[in-house]
Amino acid sequence: MKLDVAIVTRDPQARDAAARSFAAAPPQWSIRLCDEVPGDADVVVAGPGVDAPGAIPFDPSRPQDAL
Repeated sequence: MKLDVAIVTRDPQARDAAARSFAAAPPQWSIRLCDEVPGDADVVVAGPGVDAPGAIPFDPSRPQDAL
């Protein structure tokens, strides 16, 4: 299943943790790191300090929970 996943965070440590954890995502997923919530993503993953209603929360201390 093709998915466009936007990981939204401005925190460098959260960004690094998210990139590492989503490296194992299925190859048909398009993963992108964003500073702002995009309007065209299928799924939004919100890092610390990002307010995005309906987003999947990303906690750098528990990165596997977002997958």
